[in-house]
Formats: sequence, structure tokens, C-alpha cells
Amino acid sequence: MTVLLVCDLEDWIMGEIARNLARLLAPEMRVTLLVAERVGFARELERLQATADVIHFLSAYNFFEHHKRVGGPCVVTIAHVADDNWPLFDRHAARMDAVSAMSQEWHRRLVERLPGGLPIRHTRFGLDTDRFQRHASARSRYLERSNLDPRTLVFGFASSTWSNESDRKGLDTLWQSFSRLEEECGEPFVLRIIGRGWVTDMVPATLRARAEVEGMINAEQLPEFYSSLDYYVCTSRIEGGPYPVLEAMSCGAVVLSTPVGQVPEIICHGENGFLLSISAVVETFVAAVKRTAPDLHWRRDCGQRARHSVVSQFSWDVVARDRALVTLYERALQHHHARPAGERAWLRARARAFALAGRWLPAGPRRKLARLARQRDRASRRPSPATLNSIADEPK
Repeated sequence: MTVLLVCDLEDWIMGEIARNLARLLAPEMRVTLLVAERVGFARELERLQATADVIHFLSAYNFFEHHKRVGGPCVVTIAHVADDNWPLFDRHAARMDAVSAMSQEWHRRLVERLPGGLPIRHTRFGLDTDRFQRHASARSRYLERSNLDPRTLVFGFASSTWSNESDRKGLDTLWQSFSRLEEECGEPFVLRIIGRGWVTDMVPATLRARAEVEGMINAEQLPEFYSSLDYYVCTSRIEGGPYPVLEAMSCGAVVLSTPVGQVPEIICHGENGFLLSISAVVETFVAAVKRTAPDLHWRRDCGQRARHSVVSQFSWDVVARDRALVTLYERALQHHHARPAGERAWLRARARAFALAGRWLPAGPRRKLARLARQRDRASRRPSPATLNSIADEPK
């Protein structure tokens, strides 16, 4: 079997996952990796899908944007769906041939939401636990470099600003939690923030003296970052992973997280981390810190238990033993070939039309024809000749 893996960014979480999946699947199938944010992606997608049995979109949003360019079987990984994106999801769900859910929580939601007969599997993606190990002196190096008191508690938070749709990252409760901590806890602390798009002005003025906004860091620096932390904080309302929780645990940090995505699958409250109540994030956050901050020995033991949990459940060696993804690809092929012959022909014709349009027409006519095609489709509520001849919705 030949599989085309499509990820959004090469140097962020899904790029890391895609490279490891390609490595693990290689003994059984031929895998090609394609990055959606690269220049020329549409042309490469057109070329590579001609020899691919299955196209696997690791980001649902890349699938929403490019599915009209694909004529064959599609597998889509769903990490999460923000509340205001459900209409978009529902509109495109019929084009999926199989769905990979990153957590048990989202597997349950998708089974309830999607039509019967569509293959849906909880597919656990792993972590490179050999790379994400604790660097013993990282914390002391950071404190010395930053001229901070050795007693300073180091907290970490990782997120890109553009992934905060519907305020799903819970930044409001993040700021409230640290404001309350400053009021109630006598320990000095600093909050290290990494991720795309961050600038210091995004942090409330009252907390800026306690925050270090570092922005996007190199992927090779991530283990050093996590190893410098006493605590990693996640205040999200909606998540699929979140992967930084696994990375932080693997590096021995004490994780304080809301019970989103796969967090309840990995954190045992009070043993290898803490679950923050969705209805009382601030209160449970402050209570956990006040309880554990004075006890360095307990925090170190907790970090060791956290790493053991990740290694035993989420290392790529463990994930490789589960052939869930291979089975899902096989079921996607079956689902696609069970579609009526006319529908399969229409999907192939639409993909060819989009490819030709992107190759030959300038951007202005492409956008105009695409707009007219969408208007006619809305009016007819069924596939129309305009759809077959519509032009790629992304300008070149």
C-alpha cells in the first residue's frame, strides 16, 4: 500500500508525528510526507496522489481546505473541533473515508456525530521519549542565565496564538490562575511562554514582570525548555492531545492540566500530575501549587512517575505494536470503493478540474469562477457542472 501523509507544519507537532509515522509504517507500506504550508503544495498533491492508495490528512483544517483536490480515498485525523467549526466539519464529513481520533474523548464525540458506516478509530500517536528526556541541569542553567533566585518556581506554557480559536486555550483562566497565585503564594515564580505569534504585550500588564515570552523556539530546544520547568500548565477548554503535556511529562515536569483530550488517559490525579477542574481551574491550580511547591522531593518523584507513564503508554515503540492505523487505511479503501461508481468518477473529475484550473488560470478568474460555482451549488443543493469546473478556492 502507498500512503501520502499530509501535515500542516514541518517544524511543529504534526510534522514530528508525520516523520515518526513514516518511519514506523515503512516496513509495511510506502509512505511519502507532504507539508501543506510549503510553496507548491497543491502541485505536489496533484502529482503524488496519482500513485497513492490513501491520502491521510493529519490536520482536519488542511483537509477542509484541500479536499476538492483529492479524488481518491481520504483518511482524516481529528484532534479536536472548536464549537464554531462544527458547521464546517459537518459540511465536509461526507467526503471522509475514515477518521482517526486522537483521544478516547474525541472518538466518543465523533461516533455520536458522524454517520454510521464511516470507519472511526481511536489512534494513539506516540512521542520520541528518547529525545524528550530530562536534562538534569537545565533548570539551574535557566535560572542562572535569567539572574533569578534559585528558589524561583519555573512554570511553562506552550501554544501558538493562532490556535486559540473560540478561546479554546483558556488564556483568561491562565492569567487569572497566575494572578491568584501571586496573591496567595509566597514563593517567587516565573512563567515561560513559547509558541508562534507571542509578544510580551499579550500578557496582562500585572503579570509581565513574572513572564518571559520566548516565542517560537527550535524543535531541538524543546527538551531543554521542558527540563527547566517545575510545572507545565494547560488551561485549555478543547484539545485533541495536547502534545506539550506529553512532552513535559516525558521530561519530568509536574503537569497541571484541565481534563481535555487524552489528558485523562495519561494523568492520574495527585500521582503523576494534577487534573484541574473545568469549573474551578483557578482554585484547583492554586491549591495544587501550594500543596506541592514546598516539597521538592515529592515533585521530583512525581516527575519520574510522569515520565514512566508516557514511556509505557505513548512511546513510539509501544504505539508501533498497535496496528490500528494500518487497519484504518484498509477500511478507508473499502469505504471509498463502496461509494457508487458515479460518485467516485465525480470526485476524480473534480480533482482534475481543480488541478487544471490552478495550473492554467490566473488568480483573478480563478477566484471569480470559484465564487460563481459556490453560488450555483448553494442554489441547487446538489453537485453541479459548476462544481466540476469550479476553481481552486486557494489563490496561487
